[in-house]
Amino acid sequence: MPRVGDIRSTQTRSRCSCLKSPISHLPSVIGLVLGLLATPEEVNGQYLTRPQIPWRTVNTARFDIHFPAEMEEWTKVVARRIETLADAVNAVVGNEPSSRITVIVEDPSNIANGFALPFMEGPVIFLWPTPPSPTPTFGAHRGWGEALAVHEYGHIAHLTFPSRNPRQRFFWKLLPTQLSPVAQKAPTWVIEGYATLIEGQLTGSGRPYSSGRAAVLRQWALEGRFPTYGQLNGSSTFLGGNMRYLVGSAYLEWLQQRKGDSSLAHVWRRMSARVDRSFEEAFAGVFGASPADLYGAFTVDVMDRALQVRSRLRDAGLVEGTLEQRLTGGTGEPAVSPDGKRLAIAMRSLTGPSRLVVLETHPAPDTLRQRARARVLRLDSLDVPAFDSFPPPRRALATLLPASGRSHEQPRWMPDGVHLLVTRDEPAPNGVTRPDLFEWDTRNGEVRRITREASVRQADPSPDGREAVAVRCHAGTCSVVVITLQSGAWRVLVPGNPELVWHRPRYSPDGSRIAAAFQEGGYWGIALIDVRSGTIRRLSRGDGVSQFAPTFTPSGRELVVVGDRGGIANLEVVPIDSGGARSLTRVTGAVLGPDVSRADSSIWFLTMRSGGYDLRHLDAPDERGAGEVVSIQGSLAPVAPPTLASPGLDATTDAAQVAVRDYGFGPRRWRVLPGGVAGPDGITGILMAGNIDPIGRLSVVGQGAFGTAGTWRGASATAALRSLRVDLDASAWYVEHEPSRSRDHLAPVSADVRSTGLGVMAGFAGEGSNTEYLIRAGANAGMVSNSLLDAAARLSASGDVRWRISWPYGAWTVSAVTRFFGEIGSTDGENWRRTLGSATLSVGNARRYVRGDMTVGSVTVPNGSSGLAMEQFVVGGSANPLIDAAYLSQRIPLPAVPPGLVGGARVRVFRATLGLGGLEPYYTWASGVESLDESLDDFKRIAGVERTFSISSLGFARLPGVRARAGASWSFDAPFEDRPRVYASLSYTP
Repeated sequence: MPRVGDIRSTQTRSRCSCLKSPISHLPSVIGLVLGLLATPEEVNGQYLTRPQIPWRTVNTARFDIHFPAEMEEWTKVVARRIETLADAVNAVVGNEPSSRITVIVEDPSNIANGFALPFMEGPVIFLWPTPPSPTPTFGAHRGWGEALAVHEYGHIAHLTFPSRNPRQRFFWKLLPTQLSPVAQKAPTWVIEGYATLIEGQLTGSGRPYSSGRAAVLRQWALEGRFPTYGQLNGSSTFLGGNMRYLVGSAYLEWLQQRKGDSSLAHVWRRMSARVDRSFEEAFAGVFGASPADLYGAFTVDVMDRALQVRSRLRDAGLVEGTLEQRLTGGTGEPAVSPDGKRLAIAMRSLTGPSRLVVLETHPAPDTLRQRARARVLRLDSLDVPAFDSFPPPRRALATLLPASGRSHEQPRWMPDGVHLLVTRDEPAPNGVTRPDLFEWDTRNGEVRRITREASVRQADPSPDGREAVAVRCHAGTCSVVVITLQSGAWRVLVPGNPELVWHRPRYSPDGSRIAAAFQEGGYWGIALIDVRSGTIRRLSRGDGVSQFAPTFTPSGRELVVVGDRGGIANLEVVPIDSGGARSLTRVTGAVLGPDVSRADSSIWFLTMRSGGYDLRHLDAPDERGAGEVVSIQGSLAPVAPPTLASPGLDATTDAAQVAVRDYGFGPRRWRVLPGGVAGPDGITGILMAGNIDPIGRLSVVGQGAFGTAGTWRGASATAALRSLRVDLDASAWYVEHEPSRSRDHLAPVSADVRSTGLGVMAGFAGEGSNTEYLIRAGANAGMVSNSLLDAAARLSASGDVRWRISWPYGAWTVSAVTRFFGEIGSTDGENWRRTLGSATLSVGNARRYVRGDMTVGSVTVPNGSSGLAMEQFVVGGSANPLIDAAYLSQRIPLPAVPPGLVGGARVRVFRATLGLGGLEPYYTWASGVESLDESLDDFKRIAGVERTFSISSLGFARLPGVRARAGASWSFDAPFEDRPRVYASLSYTP
């Protein structure tokens, strides 16, 4: 699903996916986080906010900013300047949103990201405070909070131009939310490209001023792989999802240079005019041609400038190192073993998690290939063996596969040359993930966890192997920490702050110093840190050149770094004591991730191309290096970084004072939404009114259901409290479900139920590396009735335990879920017990899977009692849309058939499902008998296909939990043999 205003940087995190769909209508906007939160209901879900932790609020003239208490320092930096930022953005865009804007600061995944929801009546911005690493797709910034706030508020100002068309305004007022014509019509490359353009124009930094954006445009053009106009919104190729930001912003800059700074604002005004125009019509009316036609001219211009850059570089002489391996995708940084004979590297896939492999640095000749070539010539002396353009793929000496889809990244060799330190994202409390440190034994494959919930990355072991230095990014602050490898304890060596970011520390050969990169004031620099005292000595001169990714040479007197002097990221040697930096490479694209072999001083690094990163190496550097730096900055933009200009925002502007207060239960807002159920038991219409706060701490949902006889009808009110470690829910209801009155009635009159009651439920969830669990306990009391009962009292208490465990096997995962539900109660004075057990086994990946489900239930036999007869199982029909299923657990929904197809004191339901990109073909067997020794002939069989969707509450969008299902089925057995059915439902939970 697309995210409006996703600013994520492409970091080495396996779960980061490229987003491809344009935002063109309301479901797509709502869907910005639905793909992230959509989850099976067996155990637990993932949250974008953690309502259980302490939260605070800051209110400014136009913004309500909510944030976890631990992120107060980072948030206050943003809050003090956000009004100034908004004024500057409004002036550039030509629009000021008319509604107050909700800003939520959270860190669910410890990665750099943000997004915006441009609802006209209540825009929302999400800011994730973990700053980005220095990558080709995101350059340096003056402060992550500033860059992120400018980009995301740029979306809000851009995408909330009010419509001046009376019919459109009237139509959108009838809907639950309102969208601007710009948000409806603009393609994704315009939305993201324009926000990126604003990001650079106002801050004088970020992607538009980076050597990284220039490198991507230049290299793709030189390889003939520059994206077509149709690929601007995104593609499945390497960095394809970033083209909307990088190429989109450059194209819009090019258009502004042709028609002036106000030309883009004129396009937005034409899109929102009284005359209804498409984006293409609005664009052509300003620029005189279609966006696709002018993009062709832009592509030619980019190609011409890229060729000029290449000509300059070739004249000076390219120095690219020796190509060791051509790789695909965003390969991780290499790590050379202490003896220089092996190399560890994360091999990434464009479609799934990466694997960590150990390769030989200098493998023996491939005699098998040589013999195969010789055999071809022996059999046919006139044949011509294939020419090997690139080095043959190397055999992996050891491989570490992902764990439950989570990749192992950032390898560093321990001094013994056997063990590797690696990082892996791990679940933490309340549904978030954090990177932790592990040790991999490359001989026996064992993986030992070192830290827990530490948020550490880029760890480098000390020469004695007892400690490691790493970066800990927490609450928006990245500090240098030292980790005791035996215990996992860590201490801060050098603290960071919201405007000082540390990155990739490395020990010196003697262990006395640490080299690390830092970002401050819009540039990356290099510093030395004393291991004992934490004293910092900065080596970078602050001359407008970024340097990062340092690693010591074996002598300990020099550093090999990546520097973008002249506008291209190349390898440099930086003397520690005296002398200037000297260049080691001269490439057309960019280099990254160097590591120096302590055995022979050779340098292993990556170079960027349109298909991914290639692995290369240089012999030990000499005093000459690559010679003079070829400067390309200035007139050759966008394939070169533009000449620095004065930013539109003064970073030294006095910041406003902000007052922080406790969040409490937050601001309350209402949302009214329709729902419904259509199936074999009839048709029900639902109206839901929800009162929700932005982080989902307290949700109140009221629903009314009206429908045909035999369907679910009634009303309910439920409140869900999520501010405690234990989730609490309280419900009151009147519901009726009388399947004996439906058209295809199968259930007996004794199974009908009209229930009035109150219920409470407490739940506790958690997860580990490969496990998840959910424990719930509930009780309810009320009155029930049907044709055989008149206002009978009903009391019950229940417990529910669910457990999931997963076993990863490469790109595939085997997952098992078990559940036990037990309930005791009394109906009309008759005591009863009910148990439900289920098991699920699935094998698959993110796109395809095979799943088998089994459910077995047992309840007290009625023995002539009407109260106990009501408690018998009824299998079939739609799920209860009004209250928690635990309150009427005798109903086992099966929407493909009418309720009562099977039932009784004991039931069994089996289902086999094939997952195919959202669609789920299935085959179901169901039986209800007095004993469990019946034959297969006693089972009812149903086949069908359906699509299901479930998300947790999105308080910031005033949206409760949503459950949706649609499908079609075919029954094989009497009484509905060879009968097709269709069914659908849309219901809500707090």
